[in-house]
Amino acid sequence: MERTRTRLHTMQMQLRLVIKLGDKMRNRNLKGTETKNKLAKLMEAVETLSDKNIKTYPKGGWTALKLMFLMSYLETIYIPIIRGYTSPFNESYYIDLFAGSGINDIDGTEMAGSPMISAIFANPPFDKMILVEKDQETRNSLKICMEEVAPENTWILENKGREQPDCNKVIGEITEFIDHKDGQEGRSHYLAFIDPEGMELNWETLEKLLQKKGDLIVLFDTTGVLRNLKMAKREDRGFPEKFDRFYGDRGWFKAENAEDLLKIYMEKIGIYRDIVESIKIKKDKGGSFYYHLIFATIKTKSGSPWMKGVYAIKNKIEKNYGESVERSLMVLSNKNADLLGWFEEEEGSQRKLDSF
Repeated sequence: MERTRTRLHTMQMQLRLVIKLGDKMRNRNLKGTETKNKLAKLMEAVETLSDKNIKTYPKGGWTALKLMFLMSYLETIYIPIIRGYTSPFNESYYIDLFAGSGINDIDGTEMAGSPMISAIFANPPFDKMILVEKDQETRNSLKICMEEVAPENTWILENKGREQPDCNKVIGEITEFIDHKDGQEGRSHYLAFIDPEGMELNWETLEKLLQKKGDLIVLFDTTGVLRNLKMAKREDRGFPEKFDRFYGDRGWFKAENAEDLLKIYMEKIGIYRDIVESIKIKKDKGGSFYYHLIFATIKTKSGSPWMKGVYAIKNKIEKNYGESVERSLMVLSNKNADLLGWFEEEEGSQRKLDSF
């Protein structure tokens, strides 16, 4: 009798495991189909816009890697929780302080930029997409692109008289909007993607965002900042002041190398965020030129197990430059829609709602 009960218990355990694995495979296949549909929609939008004289700039293959990080984080972690039906947040916003035209020319191929990716991969959509682009011609192209993918919830900041919408000057307008909405609607959350060409982002601007509830993905041009460090320490005209604006103080002066510069910057972000992680992206196969994506978020009550997903893509980006770029380009061009394989979800990797 005891052996019979043991066998029955074992069979029940095996059956539950089979059912669980079956559900997981079905969910993965369903998710894979949804992702493929989004990528197809993204490519369709780019093709539709191809004859509308969109202003683009040539970008290297490494650009695909930072876009993959954004896409993967949106698809597998941020949107399922922050925009889920049982989310503790009333509203969510996407903020892009260097939005560009909406389309990138990556190694001769036109691909969607960060605003279009965020518009299509956010489902449910963000309540507001707040985009800043200083250059007038580029901003006109951005308007055309966003009209194609998110005409109703996009806010592109415009000139104030003759003054162009520099992110360092309009940040107060953005944070006031968040404060006003918080007062009306309750809790809000944002995802900020900040992708400057160099050191255009003032620390004061970033700090104002850090004082609000949200996640940030910030590009730190590591070799570019290092290249300017010698001139700043020699007190060449304008460079010390440039570093002061970028770092917010003279803490940069003690830096001796690229790692120091990055560490100082991340420590300042760490004043406002529990988790500050860097992802090194090489601009060439030799790795002599590189930048970092800085990901910043809060630590959750459950110990932030969802960070396993972030570490997974970090490892894939950093381990193999050539393979990572090629795979990213294939996903972004919808030639291989295995985004879930690229950003594998591990057991317990998502944020839990009671963590906030």
